Amino acid sequence: MDEIDEMVVAVRADTVAFRRDIAALRGELEGSLGDGADAAGRAIERALNRAIVSGKLGFEDLKRLALSVMADIARAAMSNGIGAAMGGGGQGEGQGGGGLLALALSLFGAPGRATGGPVSAGRAYRVGERGPELFVPTASGRIEAAGGGARNIAITVNVQGHAPLPAIDLPAAPGVAVPAPDWPDAVGTVYLFDLPNIGSPAAASPHILVAGAGSNDGWRGADCWIVVAPGTEPISVGTVRPAAALGALAAPLAAGTEDLFDLANNVLVALVNPAMTLESVEETALLGGANRAMVGGELLQFGAADVVAPGVWRLSRLLRGRGGTAADTPHVTGTPFVLLDDPALMMLPDTIAGWAEGGAAVLQWAPRGGTVLTDVAVPGTGRALRPPAPVHGEVRGDGAGGVTIGWTRRSRVDTGWRDHVDLPVGESREAWIVALTPPVAGIGPWECPSPSLAIAAATFAALPPGCAIEIRQAGDFALSPALTLPLN
Repeated sequence: MDEIDEMVVAVRADTVAFRRDIAALRGELEGSLGDGADAAGRAIERALNRAIVSGKLGFEDLKRLALSVMADIARAAMSNGIGAAMGGGGQGEGQGGGGLLALALSLFGAPGRATGGPVSAGRAYRVGERGPELFVPTASGRIEAAGGGARNIAITVNVQGHAPLPAIDLPAAPGVAVPAPDWPDAVGTVYLFDLPNIGSPAAASPHILVAGAGSNDGWRGADCWIVVAPGTEPISVGTVRPAAALGALAAPLAAGTEDLFDLANNVLVALVNPAMTLESVEETALLGGANRAMVGGELLQFGAADVVAPGVWRLSRLLRGRGGTAADTPHVTGTPFVLLDDPALMMLPDTIAGWAEGGAAVLQWAPRGGTVLTDVAVPGTGRALRPPAPVHGEVRGDGAGGVTIGWTRRSRVDTGWRDHVDLPVGESREAWIVALTPPVAGIGPWECPSPSLAIAAATFAALPPGCAIEIRQAGDFALSPALTLPLN
C-alpha cells in the first residue's frame, strides 16, 4: 500500500469521531452567531464529506476551508454585533464568548494584531480592545494600535555648566557674650493666706495658700514642710515658686462697703521684688473676676493699678469683702498682699490643711539649696468652712407690742449670679442661731429653720434698753459672722 492509500484509510477511520467534533462545534456556534455560524458549520461538513468520499484532503484544501469558515464567522459577528456573537455585551464579552473565539482561533492558527502590524487581503487576524475579535481585510494594509501599544518616546535632557560664584570674604562682628545674670543673694519672703471658699462646691477643709518670692529674680523658690503640732515630725508639702506679685501694705487700709465700688479708699502696697508689676483692667473684666487679691483675710479686687515708686503701687476702684470676707477689715501697715491669679502659688493638701485647723501648726521653709529654716504660723480660722454673714436685716412691729425680725441668707457656694434665682445653701441644712447682746437671762438664744424670728410682746417688753440681736447661719463646720440689729 502506497502513502496515498494509507492516508485515505486513516481519514476514513477517523470519520465518525471527526463528525462528532463537528457537531459539537456547531452546537457551540448555534444561537449566538445565527445564520452565519450555521452556514459555516454546513460548509465545513460538506467539504470534509467530499474529502472523505474522494479521498483527497490536501493542505491547500484545508487552508482554503479554514479561511472560508473564518470569513463567514467574521461577517456574522459584524452584522449581529461582536457583543451578541460573544454571548452578550459588556462584562460577558471576555468570558463565555471570548473563550469560544479563542478556541476557534487557536484551531486555525490566526495571527494576532492586537498591538498593530501589517495585514494581507483575505487572511484572518486576531484583534480587539475588549477581548479577542476576528478581522479579515479585503485588501492589504496595516493595523495601528489606538493606545496601549508600544510607542517611541524621546526624552531630551539639557545639561548646562555654570561657573561657581567667587567667594567673597565679608567682615563679621564677633558678637557680644551674654553671661547668666550674677544676681546678688535674694532675701526670700513666704506668706500664708486663709482663703474663703471660692467657686463650687463647698469646701470640706480649710484652703491654705502658700506664696513666696525673693527680692530679685535670682530667687529660685523655697522648700516647705508642715509641723502639725509641737514635737511632731515635719511633713514635706513641696516647693513654692516665685509669685507674680507678693508684698505688704505700705499704709493702713480702712474698712469699706461690700455693696458698692469703694472709691474712698485705695491700697498702697510695696512688692517684694521691684521687678513685679500689676495691671489695670476694664470694669467688664473686673466684674468677671479679674485682679483678685488677698489683703490679710479679705478678698478684694482692684480695677486701677498705678506705680508711685519703684516696687510701690496704688490700687484703686476696689470691690471689697468678696466671698463674705468683709468682716476681716480694717488692715494695718505690713498686712500681707498677694495676687491670686498666679499658677506659681501653692495650696496645702486638704488632709494636711485639716490637721492644721486647730491653729497650732507651723510651716517651715528654706530657700532652694539653703539650710536655714524659717517658721510661719498656719492660720486656723478656716474661712473656707465659714458661711457668709446674713444681710438685709429688718425689725418690724407686729401691731400687738411684739416684733418680727427677718434677714436674707447668703451661701459660701458661688455658682455665679442668676437674676431671681437663689444660690444653694451650701450646707446640709438651713439653720440660724439668734441671740441677744448683751445676753439677757431667760430670753434666747433661738434656733430658726428659716430666715425669720418673732418675739412676743411680753418678751420684747422685758428687754433692757440698748439691747441688740445677733444672727448667725449655722454651717456644717462653723458659724457665720454675725449680723447685728438694734432692738430698742
